[in-house]
Amino acid sequence: MLGVEAGLMFTYDQDSKTFSLSHRYHQGIENLDSSPFQNLPLEEYKFSNRNLKKGEYIAYSDVDQLPDEGANIRSVARQLDIQSFIMLPVRFQNRLIGSLVVGSTEKQIFWSDGSRPLLNIVSQIFANALTRKRTELSLLESQELYRTLASNIPYSTVLLFDDDLVYKVVEGASLSKIGLDNEKITGYNIEQVFDKHLVDKLKPLHRAALEGEENVIEYRFADDTHYYIHLLPVTSEQGETFAGMLIFLDVSELKNAQLELERQTEELKRSNSELEMFAYAASHDLREPLRMVNSYVKLIQKRLEHSEDQDIHDFMNFAVDGVSRMQELINDLLEYSRVDRKGEPFTNVEGRQVVEVAKKNVEQMILESGAAIHANNLPTIQVDQAQFVSLFQNLINNAIKFRRDEPLEINISAESKGSKWLFTVTDNGMGIEKTHFERIFTIFQRLHSRKDYEGTGVGLAICNKIVERHGGEMWVSSEIGKGTTFHFTIDK
Repeated sequence: MLGVEAGLMFTYDQDSKTFSLSHRYHQGIENLDSSPFQNLPLEEYKFSNRNLKKGEYIAYSDVDQLPDEGANIRSVARQLDIQSFIMLPVRFQNRLIGSLVVGSTEKQIFWSDGSRPLLNIVSQIFANALTRKRTELSLLESQELYRTLASNIPYSTVLLFDDDLVYKVVEGASLSKIGLDNEKITGYNIEQVFDKHLVDKLKPLHRAALEGEENVIEYRFADDTHYYIHLLPVTSEQGETFAGMLIFLDVSELKNAQLELERQTEELKRSNSELEMFAYAASHDLREPLRMVNSYVKLIQKRLEHSEDQDIHDFMNFAVDGVSRMQELINDLLEYSRVDRKGEPFTNVEGRQVVEVAKKNVEQMILESGAAIHANNLPTIQVDQAQFVSLFQNLINNAIKFRRDEPLEINISAESKGSKWLFTVTDNGMGIEKTHFERIFTIFQRLHSRKDYEGTGVGLAICNKIVERHGGEMWVSSEIGKGTTFHFTIDK
C-alpha cells in the first residue's frame, strides 16, 4: 500500500498578508524546524493562492513539473524533501484561512480515485495533521476544516461522531447512492441512520475509534454498491481522543472493474486450455496418418527410381520433403502443447547436470561446430528436469545454428535475485535485430527462410512456455555481429 510521509498545515494571516507553517508531521524529519516557513509573503505565492481561493486543490506527482510561477512552491517542497503533493484549501465561513498539504518523498500519484491508498491518505491527513490542533480551537472551526477536506476527496463521505455516536459533521455525497443524504445523517446517532446489520458491524468499531483504535472494513450493500469503511480516532494535540471519524469510500467502479477482469481472465484461461487441447489432439492424431503417407510416398519413390523422367523424380523429392517437414512441425507442436498438459512434477536437480544432459543430446552438433560451452557455478534448482533439458538444448541449438565464422563461445550462468534465479545464456554469434526481440518468442515465427536455416519456429516458443510454467519470464538482448544473450528467471 502506498503511504505518505508528510502532513503540513499552513495558516493564513490576511491582515499581514502572510502565511506560516503551524502544524506539521514528517516521518523522515524527526524534529522539523518550522522557522524558515514563518510569515511567508502571500504575494510571492500567487500561483497557489489563485487556485485555493477558487476552492480548487493543487496536485502534482512530481514537483519538477510545477510551472515557473510555482517556483516558490517547488523550493519549499524540496526543503521539506517532498517529491509529490496535494494541496487543499482550508476555509472558514467562506473565507480562506489556510491550506493543507499532504506530501510524499516519492514521485507518485497517491490520490487516485477509488483506490485503497486514498484511505491511508485520509487517515494520515486527519490523524497526523488536522487533528493536531490546539484544543482551544472552537468546534465550529474544526468542523469547517473537516468539511473542506472531505469536499475535495472524490467518491467519499466523511462523518465526525461524538461519545454518544451522534454524527456532528457530514461531508461528501457518496452515500446518496444508498439513499442517505447528509440531512438524514447530521444530528442522528448510528442506530437512527443505518440498518441493523450494518449497525452490528460498525457500532463496536465506533467505540474502538473513541478508544484510539483504527479499523478498516469492506461492505457491500444490497444493490451491489461497494464501500471501504475506515474508522479512526480524532485526537487533540495532547493526544486525547475527543471524537471519532467514519470515512465511506465508494469503490463500486473499482470492484466492477475487478470482477470484469476476473471474468475475462477466466475466459482467456478456458480459451487457452481449449486451444492447447485442440493442438495436442490434432498433432497427436495426425502423426499416424502422416506416417502412413510418408511410407507410401517413399514406396512410390522407390518404384520410380529407375524412371528417366526427371520431373517425376523432382515431384517425388518435393513430396518426401513436404511430408518430412510436416512431421517435424507436428512433433514440435506436440512438444509445445505438452509443456503444461504433460509436465512432470518439479524436483531438485543440479543445474550443471541439466546442462550436461542437454549437451549430450546435441553432442554431434557441438563437435561439428567446434562450439565451446561453459557452465560454471550453476545452482541446485527445483524444476521439471526433462523440460529444462529441452530448454537448454533449444538455446544451445539456436546458438550453434546462428553462429558466425569465428569460434563459437557459449556461456551459461546464474545468479540469485531475491525469490528468483536469473539465468543467462550468452553467445558470440550473428545477433538479432532489436525489432525482432518480441517476435522470436511467438510460435511459428521465423527470421530466416527454411532454405537458409532449418527449423519450424517453435523452439524459442517452447523455451518461453517452459520458463512461464516455472514462474518466470524470458527476454533477449542482442547486438548484430556481436552476439546474443537470452535471460530467464525461475522461482527458487
